Amino acid sequence: MLFETLFWFLVVVFILVLTHELGHFLFAKVFGVTVREFSIGFRPKIFSKKYKDTQYTLGAVPLGGFVDIVGMREDEKDLKNGFLQQNFPKKLLILSGGVIFNIVFAFFTFICVFLIGFYFPKGVSQFVDGGEERLYISYLSEYSESIGLRVGDRIELFGNFDEFTQYLNNESTDVLKINVLREGEKLSFKLDNSIILKEKNFGVIETQYIQANLKNSFFYSSQFMFNATKSFFSTIGNAITAKNSETIKQSFGGPIKIAEYSANAASVGFVSFIFFLGLLSISLALFNLIPLPILDGGLICILCIESIFRFKIPNNIKNILTVFSLLFIVFLLVYVTKNDIGI
Repeated sequence: MLFETLFWFLVVVFILVLTHELGHFLFAKVFGVTVREFSIGFRPKIFSKKYKDTQYTLGAVPLGGFVDIVGMREDEKDLKNGFLQQNFPKKLLILSGGVIFNIVFAFFTFICVFLIGFYFPKGVSQFVDGGEERLYISYLSEYSESIGLRVGDRIELFGNFDEFTQYLNNESTDVLKINVLREGEKLSFKLDNSIILKEKNFGVIETQYIQANLKNSFFYSSQFMFNATKSFFSTIGNAITAKNSETIKQSFGGPIKIAEYSANAASVGFVSFIFFLGLLSISLALFNLIPLPILDGGLICILCIESIFRFKIPNNIKNILTVFSLLFIVFLLVYVTKNDIGI
């Protein structure tokens, strides 16, 4: 199980990082800007090969990647075919390339999902031609997990969430019987009603089946991405304004959660997996737009300020902001990982 989880995590990270860095790389190449290195993963190197002007690298730490573009540093501003030699629109596209590619990847991923057909979460996708509804377990307490339930189990015998809620609130029943479908196998579990009533032992997500033609798939994909974007910023806003730590903890997931969800999505099937990839891709794009100098959004902000106001931000200020941004990202990574393992 651990190997499977790690494998799917690496697959997901590789695809998303490759998509993101390919955006920066291809825009640079199209505009004739030299790229020293194209790396998936961070040092130490596992594999490295030079082709023409670019070193292609696979790093051992699978938490990101980078594209080393000539002319990004001040001491390289006079280099031929460098970044700083380009005009504003070209610079903007090179810096935005990763975000653009992640958005485009998510868009076409969702188109494929709509064409094939998928059970979308209700409340996120409100489409008029939705079909059959299903209930899935979205999270578990230690008690629910101990009796054998798993995230992703499909709850049987209930037409909608209201019916299932009424069943759970039936205090006259000492033992609750739940039938689930897991990887084609029907399973039955018994839960102590007194425990269920005292605390929330599992979460349930209500889904609706949607399949569309090519024309509607483009429209639905656009609408779904708009909803996903609103949901992303709403989550950030709720975390910022939250008055208790539990709300913040529930707002973010780290590498361990992503690994678990990757394996769960893959176990459900191909469509579920590419849907999960699309969600992560749009989330990665939006996260990278946060105006921190270590992220694409910060570099884009600096470029816009310097280009519009004809004002050069001193390098020492940039360096200080970069260090604080790096510390913030490290803190955030440690925080979400701590939450993932329940510390």
